[in-house]
Amino acid sequence: MANAPAVQMAQPQASFKHTTAAPSRKVAVGGVAGAMVTVVVFVLNNYLKTPIPTDISTALTVILSFAASYWVPPAETDQVVPA
Repeated sequence: MANAPAVQMAQPQASFKHTTAAPSRKVAVGGVAGAMVTVVVFVLNNYLKTPIPTDISTALTVILSFAASYWVPPAETDQVVPA
């Protein structure tokens, strides 16, 4: 196929680097959200007649941790700068 159309490569997006070793607010919120879901599922499993299946609790933890991390913007003090 000599006349095949050329494939255009996507332009790389700007990457970011941290200026400190401290986790950003987004990372901290995601971790706290995951821990909170785990504790809530543990408490509910002790009080419900039918416990929440492990697969469902794991999926809830991942989904809610991701959602919390996605929606929280980095703080000004996170010192996230364009690379």
